[in-house]
Amino acid sequence: MKQETDDPNLKGLGLVAIHIDHGFRSKSTQDAQHCENWAKSRSIPLVTCKIPWGEPPFPKLKSLNEHKEEMARLARMQLLFWVMQEKKASTILMAHHLDDQIETSVMRYRRLKDRTFASGITPLGLAGMRPCRRWGMGLPPKSGLGFFGAEGMNHWISRPLLEVPKSRIIQTAKDDGLIWVEDESNDDVHFTERNSIRAQIRVAPESIWLLAPQLPPYSPFEDGNHLPLVDKVNRHIEVRDEVENEADVYLRKHTGFGPEGTFHLVTSKSTSPSGNVRLAVVSRILRYVSPHPWGSPQAEAGRDRAKLRRIADAIWPYRDEAEEETFWKANLAGTRRKFSGGGFVLWHPTPWTSVTKVLSQGYVADTRGLDSIIRYDEAFGWLAQRQPTHKFCPATVDITEKLESREPFSVLWDCRWLLEFSSNAIDVLQHSQQFRAMARDAPERRDRYFITAGDQFWRPSVSYQNARVHKGPVLQLAQSFGDLQVPAVTMRFVRTMERL
Repeated sequence: MKQETDDPNLKGLGLVAIHIDHGFRSKSTQDAQHCENWAKSRSIPLVTCKIPWGEPPFPKLKSLNEHKEEMARLARMQLLFWVMQEKKASTILMAHHLDDQIETSVMRYRRLKDRTFASGITPLGLAGMRPCRRWGMGLPPKSGLGFFGAEGMNHWISRPLLEVPKSRIIQTAKDDGLIWVEDESNDDVHFTERNSIRAQIRVAPESIWLLAPQLPPYSPFEDGNHLPLVDKVNRHIEVRDEVENEADVYLRKHTGFGPEGTFHLVTSKSTSPSGNVRLAVVSRILRYVSPHPWGSPQAEAGRDRAKLRRIADAIWPYRDEAEEETFWKANLAGTRRKFSGGGFVLWHPTPWTSVTKVLSQGYVADTRGLDSIIRYDEAFGWLAQRQPTHKFCPATVDITEKLESREPFSVLWDCRWLLEFSSNAIDVLQHSQQFRAMARDAPERRDRYFITAGDQFWRPSVSYQNARVHKGPVLQLAQSFGDLQVPAVTMRFVRTMERL
């Protein structure tokens, strides 16, 4: 995306403009032409995409009904991501401004009060949009639209105008003689929830703060009605940042040894964190370990406040320092039991003897950004792992055709591991000692190769199955890719503990 422009402020930067035509308005073609003229006058390359409604993975336009706004957003994000990949762009700049931020916060606040939306929104979400965040993996793969996979972990969204009010942007445009296009559907209060809130803010800003139960530990939307809306939102942003900073510190100081793909949280080395910090720590660990897409609500137990609190109460079964001291003095740590509270994550109380052998193999948690790694046998805590299933591995992926094509390929397995195969990977696998032993028993083979869970912690392995000789469960070809000791097959854990 290295495209030089005539603007001295853009020298040395790769820049491309993207216009998405949703096809909802009769004037959309004129809008596209306006964008093309604007970009051409500034020597900025422009990519114009019209959403191909009805072509998979995009649904038919007539089927959208009341989900029109959400499906349009997913379709827009899908096209934007594809263009970023095509242009090899790592970051997209979005023009959300301060007015958008206030509307977003109000929408989340109203949903937080409504029991219909008990999941998906936490009090920290009232801080609205982040000025910069990782794109993430999107929605579960089965949804088709809105899944971005491992590539989403390497792309970013930036909102440089998030602290600038719309009025300031309009005045600047007028001063510079810029011409812009107004979308008349933004004034239709029946079209979207955001439009309705925007109209209400214009008429009576304070009327949107309906009375509601107190939101711990603060509720500026009720307690600060004398403040402008922007100050209320800014207060939420300050609290979110404070909570996440405390969560960062706690995680850095309380991370223990654990198999790769798990997270070992040590809870006996200091006092427990405060209420909202607890929820932030739990959410961060769930998002790291869960097989649901990183960044999706499903990976964080649906962001259901009740579920997150139940998990936190199990990890820290005390409300204050006195109760905590009693807990450890009474040796109540031995009464803890493993549990699963959401996100498809299983929590084991530690020390846990089943981990000892695994740790000796050299698989440890990602240690970047950590102050230290606490020895496994030094303290009590919890090991969070991907919850295993007792039936046939639902994440099993048949890679036979891809291997036999002898073309390099990669697979995101279980939304957690990225496996990359070279063109000669099948030759390497067939030269393994275990494969040759099985092949002697099946001279007329019909080989199938799979990626499946290789151990109780759900680290991947390649497995082999022959329909003539071997029936039933898939047979394991290699305990782990590390056993192969060749560059033909590599794997890496792609999820991150970072807040963004």
